[in-house]
Amino acid sequence: MEGLNLATAATAPAVSLSEVKDHLRITGTSEDAVLLGMIDAAEQYAELVTRRAFIQRTYKQTLPAFPDGGRGLLYLPMPPLISVTAVKYWDTSDPSSQATLASEKYQVETSQEPGLVEPIVGESWPNTEAREAAVEVEFVAGYANQSDIPASIAIAIKMLAGAFYDAREAMTVVKMHDLPASLAVDRLLENERVQRFS
Repeated sequence: MEGLNLATAATAPAVSLSEVKDHLRITGTSEDAVLLGMIDAAEQYAELVTRRAFIQRTYKQTLPAFPDGGRGLLYLPMPPLISVTAVKYWDTSDPSSQATLASEKYQVETSQEPGLVEPIVGESWPNTEAREAAVEVEFVAGYANQSDIPASIAIAIKMLAGAFYDAREAMTVVKMHDLPASLAVDRLLENERVQRFS
C-alpha cells in the first residue's frame, strides 16, 4: 500500500521450519536454508493475497492529510491491528517541526478489520501542512503467536512452500498458476482476504 513502510520486522516466520519439514516429510538439515527462503517467499505471497500481517511487527503509514471533514475515519492496513504507537503530523501553526497528537484526543478500534483511528467525541483532526507525508501513524499489527494465525493461512503457506520446494530444480521459469498447489492455495487465502477500504 502506498505510504506504508515496515519499521520493525517480525521476529519469526508465520510457519516454522519444523512444520514445513513435517509437511514435506524431510528429516535431514541439509535443505534448511533453502526451505527457509521458500517459507519466506510463501509467506510474502500469502500476505499480499490476504492483505494481512501475520506475525507481529511495526509499521509507519504516511498520508498527505487526515481524512476529510476533520472527523473522518483513518483506516490502517495490514490487520489485525494491535495498537497505535503514535499519530504525528506537520502542523500549520509550526511547520518547522513534527507534532505528536495527544493519545487522549483519538480512539483506536482494533476489533474490526481493518482497524481504524478516529477523533474522540468533541475533537477533530488538526489541520496539516500541504506535503506528501503530512501525517504519520506508527502502529503494531499482526498475530501475537504462530498458533494465532488462521489454520487456512498456515496450511496455504506450507502447501506453497512445498510447491516451491518441488519445483526448485525446474529448468524453465515456473509461473504461480503452473504450480500444482496454486488453485488450492489461492482458495484457502481468499477466505482470509481483507476487503479494501476507502
